[in-house]
Amino acid sequence: MSADSAIPDLKRLCGTTRPASGGLKVPFARCADGVARHVSNVPDRAMGPFVCLDCGEVVSLRRPKDRRAHFTHRPDSMCVGETALHRYAKELLAREKTLSVPRLSVSGEGVEEVICEAGVHVFASVDVERAVDSFQPDAIAYLQNTKLAVEFLVTHAVDATKKAKVASGDMSMIEVDLSPVRAGRLDGAALDQAILHSAPRRWVHHRRSADVEATVRAKVDAKRADRGRRLAGHIGRKRRASAPAGWRSVAKQGVAEAKLEAHVGLDVIGQHWFAVSPVAWQTEALFTHVVKPSQLYSPGSALRVASSWEARGDLSRALPPWMIRQDLSDYAADRLAEAGFDQVNFASPHAAVANYFAQLVDRGLLTYNVEERSFYIAAALHGRLHRASETKSRVILLLEAAGNANAERACSEWRRTVLDAGLSPDEMIDTGGAAYSAMQERLAALRKMERGHSRFVTDDLCGLPVESLRDLHVSRIAREDEERCRRQQEAKVERIVRMQRLADAGLGGDAAAWLARTVEGRTETLLDWAGEGDQQFGDIRRLLERECDDRERKNERARAVAALQQKLVSAAEHAFRDPEKARVFLNASHPSLGGQRPLEYCSNQHALQHVMRMLPRR
Repeated sequence: MSADSAIPDLKRLCGTTRPASGGLKVPFARCADGVARHVSNVPDRAMGPFVCLDCGEVVSLRRPKDRRAHFTHRPDSMCVGETALHRYAKELLAREKTLSVPRLSVSGEGVEEVICEAGVHVFASVDVERAVDSFQPDAIAYLQNTKLAVEFLVTHAVDATKKAKVASGDMSMIEVDLSPVRAGRLDGAALDQAILHSAPRRWVHHRRSADVEATVRAKVDAKRADRGRRLAGHIGRKRRASAPAGWRSVAKQGVAEAKLEAHVGLDVIGQHWFAVSPVAWQTEALFTHVVKPSQLYSPGSALRVASSWEARGDLSRALPPWMIRQDLSDYAADRLAEAGFDQVNFASPHAAVANYFAQLVDRGLLTYNVEERSFYIAAALHGRLHRASETKSRVILLLEAAGNANAERACSEWRRTVLDAGLSPDEMIDTGGAAYSAMQERLAALRKMERGHSRFVTDDLCGLPVESLRDLHVSRIAREDEERCRRQQEAKVERIVRMQRLADAGLGGDAAAWLARTVEGRTETLLDWAGEGDQQFGDIRRLLERECDDRERKNERARAVAALQQKLVSAAEHAFRDPEKARVFLNASHPSLGGQRPLEYCSNQHALQHVMRMLPRR
């Protein structure tokens, strides 16, 4: 591989080329006076001989009409122009003793300290390639009492080793990046301007950097500390929220009745999220999540608090929104650290309630299922709270029904009263079991009497001041009895009147005598028995119908016999032609008729025919 093909980038940077015939072309050379110059600053060959800055060989000045002026090596030269631009830049700096430097500052979180302002520095002197301690910069520029090391980057930037060496001493260093500079395409003034002023440059090290960085760190730390104090003060600020107009909490009374007041007001992580005291928000959380559900749902199965709170639920949502501070937010971790918090102890409203419930687990009020990540109400507490609620609701209903003006207060006093079993209702509620069941049966009996759906009366008032309830029920029964008797009497009279009407219609003048008959096997008359009830009325009515039917049949037979007798009378009068003789015949007993009279004997068609044959023939 040829030297030309091995370094294409250097040729591009330095503007060197090798023609098809002839030596390497370069844009600058050292003149006879020892000064390195760009070809644009060499008017003629009188300034020669010219020497290559890279290889030291003599080069020729060329000024072709159709191309840029340049210096050319001999055809057999092996120079590649590797350090020409690099050497030229160092000698230019040494000659001009001026250099533009960039602005250097240290900043952080709004704090900035300037180490060096951007500008043009004019140096007293410049040393090229002078060794300093263990390293040798391209140049050292002297400015008053300070030294500035200068490195020109053509192909290789300042490495970490050199940077560490300069940082260990009391010297600043700047690196000028000449890699974009194409010397062969610039004239001398433009090239010098690029090297000294316009080419990219950076500070590799500044002797004041450590001190300024320390100053900035101190200011940043002070700023963070002040910001942290302000945030900590804001987070820890005591807020006192006011309840909305018309808002009334039932939680305080509910927790007090549940005898859980000792379990509120606990110091928990995340308390700062609330604009009310720990007693206030913990009372709401305890009542909403524990007391109320226990009162509502019967014991027997595990009662879960919320539902998988870490995954889906938010325990703080059940609290009144005005209790939760709205001036806090989800601060970044570094901001919290400045204020002395982390994500755990800063927490959230939900986490604060969960932390409170975790303390209730330690107190035996709740349990925690690790697999489900859920709280459960302890079975003993659930049972006690449900029994207390059940008893209170039943007793208050009874007291209110008895006209007690302050049923709540009377109920509280009764719960502390010793009953027949030697226990107070509160003790029975706490222990449950047979004594509690017996008390509930007694209350159920009172409730049954209070509802008035039956004639049940009990004198066992279970220690409650509900005598008026019992008296009211007794009076109600008496009124019902009186009303029932009145209605029964009215119904009896109505049945008697109806029966008289039916008898008059069916029996006519015989009705009164028939109704005055006594009932078989009893002493009551038929009329009185009909008035005793609907069933008795029905019995007498059916008896009257049979009596009427019998009488109708008898009358029908009598009418038939009368018709036959009338035929016999007509036949007798016709046969005797004398009414008197006919009358004597009809009313005289006759031996052939068994001693009966013909008229009396004629009770049917056959008898009529028999008597008709006894009449004389004409």
